[in-house]
Amino acid sequence: QLQPPTKEVLTMGSWVECTEIPLPQSYVCTLLDVGANIGACMAYASAYGHAVVALEPLEDNLQMLEATATLIRDEHSSPWLRVVQAAAAEVSGSGAMRCLDGRPDS
Repeated sequence: QLQPPTKEVLTMGSWVECTEIPLPQSYVCTLLDVGANIGACMAYASAYGHAVVALEPLEDNLQMLEATATLIRDEHSSPWLRVVQAAAAEVSGSGAMRCLDGRPDS
């Protein structure tokens, strides 16, 4: 049974765009967070039990992202978080988080 994040996470530890991600409620999937910044959306998705691969090219953000991932692993026993220093493209952009598990509604 997936549990939603606590009220504190929603009000204190997340940005609006993270709470608008259409996360599956009935199953767990792997999400790719491109341009993960400091990990707010990674934290939000992992609170629902989803695995997250977070890509972030900037060194300063990467250090904060690693710290966020460590806190999540330690505090919430979320073992499947991976942080990768990488950029997905040469230019800035935006997109949507989607499950990578091949489900028809992904």
